[in-house]
Amino acid sequence: MKLKLFCGIISLGLLIIIVNNASYSGSAGTRTS
Repeated sequence: MKLKLFCGIISLGLLIIIVNNASYSGSAGTRTS
């Protein structure tokens, strides 16, 4: 179904953004991989 695929893409995009923000702000202080 297209709706399920759309929701999957959005959730994946949000996850990537969160990880990028966490690694970006974390690189200055304590870094967690």
